[in-house]
Amino acid sequence: RIVVLAAVIAGLEYAYMQRGNPQIVLLSTGAGVAAGILVALAALRFTQMGRDEKGVWYVPNLYLGLGLIVLLVARYAYDYVVVFPEIRKQAELAAAYGARSPVVQQPMLHGILFLVLGYYLVYYVGILLRAHRLQTGAPTDMEGGA
Repeated sequence: RIVVLAAVIAGLEYAYMQRGNPQIVLLSTGAGVAAGILVALAALRFTQMGRDEKGVWYVPNLYLGLGLIVLLVARYAYDYVVVFPEIRKQAELAAAYGARSPVVQQPMLHGILFLVLGYYLVYYVGILLRAHRLQTGAPTDMEGGA
């Protein structure tokens, strides 16, 4: 998961850099990843982990994960209902006058997307590190924060 998420983040960053203003892209995606790291560190503190005879287990915080997914879906829904019709209208006007349609940048959408991707990347790394630490210790019922 970690390798796939890192590749997705790098690929999306590269694609966004090719399409838009590099300063806006770096700022929005960087802010999103930074916020994702902070949320992931908080989520790791609320994740319960333990080890029993079957191996290492963990129970993530349901509300943080669902909250991020709802935020991302809500932003995409907003763009689909409000922003995309406006973009389509501007593209039609540009085509009517023989102009090129402008490249639309959506830093808020990119920031939220990278917040979610950065969260899961850091969260999975944290889970892996904690699981490795538990693997070498004695069986426990439950471990709280990091």
